[in-house]
Amino acid sequence: MQNRLGPTLTEFMRHFLGAEGEDVRKGDVYASIKRLVTDAETGSVNLLMTRMERLSVLYSRIATSNLEPNLQFRNYFEHFRRLDFGTVYPLLLALYEDYEDGQFTEEEFLNVLRILFSFIIRRMVVGVPSNSLAGLFVGLCKVKPVTETPSAWLALALCSEEKNRRWPNDSEFSKAWTHSELYGSRACPVILEAIEAHFEHHEAVQLDQATVEHVMPQTLSAEWESMLGTDAMAVHSEWLHTIGNLTLTGYNPELSNKPYSEKRTVYGLSHFELNRYFGNVELWGQPMIVDRATTLLKSALQLWPRPTDGIPSASETGETIKGAPAAFHNECVRRVQDHLRIQLSKLSQTRYESGSSHIRMVCAVSAEHRESSGIPYYWFALHRSQLDFLSTSEKSFVCLGCGSASCTLLVPLEALRGSLGSLSVTKSDSRHYWHIVIQKKASRLALRLLGGSDGLDLTNYTLAEIPVS
Repeated sequence: MQNRLGPTLTEFMRHFLGAEGEDVRKGDVYASIKRLVTDAETGSVNLLMTRMERLSVLYSRIATSNLEPNLQFRNYFEHFRRLDFGTVYPLLLALYEDYEDGQFTEEEFLNVLRILFSFIIRRMVVGVPSNSLAGLFVGLCKVKPVTETPSAWLALALCSEEKNRRWPNDSEFSKAWTHSELYGSRACPVILEAIEAHFEHHEAVQLDQATVEHVMPQTLSAEWESMLGTDAMAVHSEWLHTIGNLTLTGYNPELSNKPYSEKRTVYGLSHFELNRYFGNVELWGQPMIVDRATTLLKSALQLWPRPTDGIPSASETGETIKGAPAAFHNECVRRVQDHLRIQLSKLSQTRYESGSSHIRMVCAVSAEHRESSGIPYYWFALHRSQLDFLSTSEKSFVCLGCGSASCTLLVPLEALRGSLGSLSVTKSDSRHYWHIVIQKKASRLALRLLGGSDGLDLTNYTLAEIPVS
């Protein structure tokens, strides 16, 4: 880890703890890590270090220039680094681990990255203070469900935030888009490059050689003052650094404060789609700057969308919605540890093992759903990779949280294995999992088989809460 991360090792440790829902100050990282291993048996420490090492690989892809094999992931990680938005790293690390563990698809992880990118860009354009975001993202790690659709949960969670944690809606974003002075901010080149890339060139352009260019220059010449009219200084002061007056070019030093007619000729020779706009604009001033900002806004709303306005906030509903669809893994695991009287080490968001490797367990939780007939049921996915993980241990269990931790089932793998051939299964090139559906009928919890018939009665595998003496 030291060789891989160098001077960022301590920051990784802090974000590793954050991904576990622990908000730690930089000066307290050592003490917090020490608490994890004090009095732990050697096997448990080895498992903790193995997980840390594995996550350090993911962190190096997110936070450093180490190569991310997926080009689309790499582009988003680079955006977050350039925006200096390290507060998102704990949540990003936790979700990346879920993806690597096979809990959801590549496209779903991309959906997550798009949501986080939109959340960050919209806030930077509007100018929302970011000092409360470290607590927000660590807090989300605490309630993050392990689900096939984390993007739906994340969008709902972020849309429910208010005040300095808010995700600006279309109205607020659009107003700020036209009037905000973006030049000089970390967001400015990222925004322009993202819009340029959004045009989907048939031939790649060299964005790394481009710089941000002011169409109306930072120093007005006599010709520019004449074009801008009697209010030239006021127009210059108000609109100089706004998005409508900014573009990308590889000829910034040559253009400087040349007249618009000469700049327009150079823009016409440019390979950047952003500069094709000026071919139909003969003069430049406040109305043209506003018009161009409005045109660019159409791309911005596509690149950085927010879910439809109208999602209720926490204050409107009187309750928190961040826990949906289900996020009570830790409590279920605690009940299992009390029941078995052992300590389980966390290998991923769903996999656990005793320090001696004597016992292995996967844990999944589900909110309560309702059939059209009104019968409650719970849905889980048991992945092929999880089955392989369990199959190499002396004792293996599947822990299933049904609705809440108060209904935690601890099912031996062998009891469940015989039913797998009678369950619905999903197979693809990258995923293979069985659908475990448990119906609640009166006081019974029954495994539902293909065709809707009842299978194994799981009621007796329910763990009772062990009283604290």
